[in-house]
Amino acid sequence: MQYWDRLPRSGSSKPRSPVSRTDLKRFIERANQQHIDTVLAGVKRNYSGLIADHQVGAAKAELPGEMVQDCPMRDKCFSVFMEFLEARPAHPERGGHGRGDCIV
Repeated sequence: MQYWDRLPRSGSSKPRSPVSRTDLKRFIERANQQHIDTVLAGVKRNYSGLIADHQVGAAKAELPGEMVQDCPMRDKCFSVFMEFLEARPAHPERGGHGRGDCIV
């Protein structure tokens, strides 16, 4: 249907429209939501890795000072925990928690 087919005819005060205001409003809301979802996915893809890398770096620098100093397992615990933090980026592809969910 062409635009001019929906214009009022002489003698008619309302345009003929197969689309209601509610439908148009719903369409605009869905389009806006899709746009927001796309933008957020891009932000997550581009910046979550940077944030996670920063957090892992902070953990490497600060964690040794927070751990018990005289524990014989100190080095082992540190290496296991760092391996855990560095392995977390692989989780989004498997549907788990992602880099942005880093707990450090």
